[in-house]
Amino acid sequence: MKNITIVITVVIPIICCTVLLFLKEKNKRTNRNVKKKGAIVVSVPEVGFWIGFVGTLVFVVLMILQLSVGNLKEIVSKRVFLLVILCFGLFHLAAFVLMLKSFYIITLSNETITVFTVLMAPRIMYKTDIVDMRTQTKKTYYGEAKRMIIYFSNHKRIKIESIMTNYEIFKKEIEIDR
Repeated sequence: MKNITIVITVVIPIICCTVLLFLKEKNKRTNRNVKKKGAIVVSVPEVGFWIGFVGTLVFVVLMILQLSVGNLKEIVSKRVFLLVILCFGLFHLAAFVLMLKSFYIITLSNETITVFTVLMAPRIMYKTDIVDMRTQTKKTYYGEAKRMIIYFSNHKRIKIESIMTNYEIFKKEIEIDR
């Protein structure tokens, strides 16, 4: 039983982080190649990936400590144990989602808009297929958060947040052609 716990809580997150690190490096090379061709690249700042990576490593270290100190189930009650595992699991899930979200990249070259994500094949759309474009603004504690939602004729849409790199350049380029 303890071996399964070690595999689930330590080995699998380490393997996932390693795979995502290799994918991140591949992603950087792709971005450099696309930028050389004169395309506009909109992406989530890289700091999001590293925050998620550190969060995952913290989860692994905490699980190693828990397993090395002894079985936490014997020290505390069953409810507290389940609450601790649930909190650690949610923390790890949030960190992992943040890492995956950093692979969301949108490129704009000539008439083609390409959306890259880590879990799906690249989606290619064209500027001529844009049906509607909306800009949303909401007030947050830190100021205004803006995002642009572009709707296409094939019922697809893409969302671009103002926190993403090259947001303003992308927005101007799209608005010029409309």
